[in-house]
Amino acid sequence: MNYIYDVVLCFNKYDLNINFYEWNSSDSFTYIEKIPLYRITDIGMNEVSNHLIKIDKYLLDKIKNKTICKNGIINYSLLVTDMNRVVGLKFDKEGLLIEKSNLLIDEEDVVIEEAGLLDLDIFSYELLDSFNNELFLTRSEKSIKNSLLSEINYLYDNKMFDEINYLYYEVFSETKSIHNKYLDLVKIINEGNYIEELFEVVKMTKEKSY
Repeated sequence: MNYIYDVVLCFNKYDLNINFYEWNSSDSFTYIEKIPLYRITDIGMNEVSNHLIKIDKYLLDKIKNKTICKNGIINYSLLVTDMNRVVGLKFDKEGLLIEKSNLLIDEEDVVIEEAGLLDLDIFSYELLDSFNNELFLTRSEKSIKNSLLSEINYLYDNKMFDEINYLYYEVFSETKSIHNKYLDLVKIINEGNYIEELFEVVKMTKEKSY
């Protein structure tokens, strides 16, 4: 088995995609002293990145207690790379993916360089579910999106229709009922479209109200 030494991981729920430049001081960091490394295909990396997976028992047993960190042992964890990116994965005792982590860019470069000496590994897993990874929004964009949805719902629930109209015509030109305008705004925000532009409008509107 191949190993990588001395990397920092910031594990988050498996369906989140948080890059190293979005890590916060309040995050929980794991200082890894030794962790198994598997080289997988591009297809494998895309599936791991966009699906809930369950690895087979053979692989689970093979990596059991092989990850050593500063504060002890992680029962089931490893790194995977397709020679373009590296992801840390953590599994439960059944082999179900529970958390994952990206790496610091310099440490990712080191892992990829090391992996260049390796052959493709047998990395057997089952695809259980897919997710859109919040459309690959950054942590900041996800926060903006949630704030906008909260604001739109507040305006609609409180019948502040002038404000909804104002936001709507920042994006659309059609004439619709206020309910359909509300639905259109919720839809594009959920899709991750125009969120920064709408957020700036909301901020300006609030600043003018003071």
